[in-house]
Amino acid sequence: MNISKLGRLFELKYSFLTIAADPNMKDVEAGIRNSLDALWAIPNISFNILRVCADSGAAKPTNADEQKAIIGFQFCRKIVGIIDYLKANKSTVKLSEIRRALETIVGDIKEVETKDQFSNLSELIYQLMPHGKKYDRKLREQQYAKARKGLSRITSIALTILNNMNNFGGAVEQEGRFAPEGAKLSEHEIMSFIRQHGDEYGVPDLATWSLVLDADPSLEQPITRMVHALSRGHNPRDSGAIKSIIHDIVAKHQEAKQTNLEQFAANMAYKYNWRI
Repeated sequence: MNISKLGRLFELKYSFLTIAADPNMKDVEAGIRNSLDALWAIPNISFNILRVCADSGAAKPTNADEQKAIIGFQFCRKIVGIIDYLKANKSTVKLSEIRRALETIVGDIKEVETKDQFSNLSELIYQLMPHGKKYDRKLREQQYAKARKGLSRITSIALTILNNMNNFGGAVEQEGRFAPEGAKLSEHEIMSFIRQHGDEYGVPDLATWSLVLDADPSLEQPITRMVHALSRGHNPRDSGAIKSIIHDIVAKHQEAKQTNLEQFAANMAYKYNWRI
C-alpha cells in the first residue's frame, strides 16, 4: 500500500470518528464546503471583471505595458482557476486540499497587493476596455474599483472559511484582510484623477500632486479614499476639507517660493550694489 493511499485512509478514519463523536461536526464541514459557492460567485457574478481578466488570454506583448497586462492576466487566471476547481469539486475535495488552496489564494493576493498594488491588473483592464471617450474612461475606472473590491471580498471569504476550518480543528484564527480603499493609487488612477478633477481640487499636474503628499504624507489615505469615491461616481464626504488643505499647501509653497526669490534678489543687490 502506498503512502498517499495509507494517509487517505487515516484521514477518512479520523473524519469518521470525529463526526461520530460529535454530529455537529458534520454540519460544520458541510458549511465549509457550501461556502465555496459564495467564494465562486465573487469573480463570476458579483465582480465578474475578474472573470473577464482571467479569460482574456493576453499574450505576445509588444511593449512594457502589454507585458504588465500579461502578468495581470496570469495572476487573475490562477486565482479564478483555483476557485473554479474548488467549486467543481466541493463535494469530494479533501479538507486539507481546500485549506492549501485557500491559503494560496490569500497569500498570492496579499503578495501582489504589497508588491505592486495590483498595477499589472490595472494595466490589463486598461488594455481590455475602450478609453477614447470620457464615458468609456469612467466605466474603466469603475472596473478598476470593482476588481480591487472583488479581490478584497475573495480574501475576506477565504479567510472566513479558513477560520471556520481552524475552529473545526482547534487552531488559531488567521488574519490578513485588506481594505481596497487603503491600497496605493496606480499611476493610471492618479493621471485619471488629474485629468478629470485636477483643476477642481487644485492639483493640475503630477508636480503639484507630489508637492501635496510630500508636504503632508498623512493626506495619502484620505486622498486615496477620495479618488476611489470619485471613480465610482460618488461625492466624497471629506472633499471640502481636502480641497482646503491642498489650497493651503500650494499657497504656502507659492509664498515661500516668492519670498525666496525676493531674498535672492536682495542678496544679489547687496553683493553687487544693484538697485532694486
